[in-house]
Amino acid sequence: PGLEDAATFVLWLQVGALHVDLRLPADLPELSGARGLADLSPDDLRALARCEGFAGITTVERGVCTWRRRINWRGPAEPDVGRLEATPEGLLETGVLADYEELWRPEPAPGPTAARVLAHPSGQRAYLLRAGGRALLGRAHPAAMAAAPLADRLETALAERHRAALPRLFDMEFAVLALGPAGWRIEASTPPFRRGEPAAEGDPFADPAPVLVVAGPAGPEARGGWTDAAADPDAAP
Repeated sequence: PGLEDAATFVLWLQVGALHVDLRLPADLPELSGARGLADLSPDDLRALARCEGFAGITTVERGVCTWRRRINWRGPAEPDVGRLEATPEGLLETGVLADYEELWRPEPAPGPTAARVLAHPSGQRAYLLRAGGRALLGRAHPAAMAAAPLADRLETALAERHRAALPRLFDMEFAVLALGPAGWRIEASTPPFRRGEPAAEGDPFADPAPVLVVAGPAGPEARGGWTDAAADPDAAP
């Protein structure tokens, strides 16, 4: 309340009932010299922990929108409920359970839309949403939403000098993808050094056995084993 933020990079993509939301602080360092998570200092990791990203199911009832987060970059999250109103400036969201306003301005996205939810044997989920030549990706473990906040888990690992835990702690990603001649590449991401790197081998929206490219400790790693999953695992059969 009383504060205005027009500098944070924010994108919300909605395809059907699915959403992915990404928010990167304006002062997030580029970390362009890093190849992987092992190259990051404690302060670099703290900067990553300030990012925001979530994905899940959206429901709307009588103008009130509820974003039911199934994965979340920061871990646990309060219920996300807002009242939506069309205005000449854009779509105005007013918090129902929290005191805030957000003004959403639509971006043109000519071309097809698509959505895919993937599950991995590790328990991770990936939400892939496409609008034209851009897409949003959210990849994380749903169990993290029942754990301590990411920033707290990071400080515990640093205090205990448990560097081996850090790659597992940050084994997730929320990113903007752009489609080019070489396929889908990262345009902006929660680990910012991923910019320009491939997001997948092949087409993650069409391949029957998609292979995502993830940020490993020493550099990009191809990760297969993904299969199609229910959009909302908590829904009643």
